[in-house]
Amino acid sequence: MKRGLKRSWCIVLILVLSITFVIMGLIYYQNMVAKPYSLYNYLDYYGFSSNQQKAALEKLMRQASIISPHESFQDKFPSRGNHKELINDILEFVKLTQAHFTIRTGSQERWQVKPTPWMEKIKKRIFNILKV
Repeated sequence: MKRGLKRSWCIVLILVLSITFVIMGLIYYQNMVAKPYSLYNYLDYYGFSSNQQKAALEKLMRQASIISPHESFQDKFPSRGNHKELINDILEFVKLTQAHFTIRTGSQERWQVKPTPWMEKIKKRIFNILKV
C-alpha cells in the first residue's frame, strides 16, 4: 500500500512537471512568435547597441534626407510581424544609405569615394554627431 502511494505521487509529480514545462514552452514560443521584428532593435547586431549610437544614426539619416524632419527611425522602419518583412527593411536600409551616404561607381573603391555634397556642407556637425 505504501509503495503504491509513493508511486502514485511520483506519477502525479511527473505529470505536473510535464504540464508545467509544456505551458512554459508554449508561453516562450508565443512570446517569440508574437514579438515584432524591428530594424531599430536589430541595429544592435550591426554595432549600434547604445541609444546614443542609434540617435546619431537617425540624425545622419535625417541630414541625408533619408528620414524627414518630423519622422523617426522607427517611423521609417516600424516593427514588423515576421523575418521576411524585417529582411526587406534591412535591404531598404542598405539601399538608402548607399544611395545617400556615398557616390560610388561600380569600379570605384571605397577609399576613392569623395563625400557627398550634403556631407561637405555640414562636415563639422557630422563629426560632432559621430563622437557618440
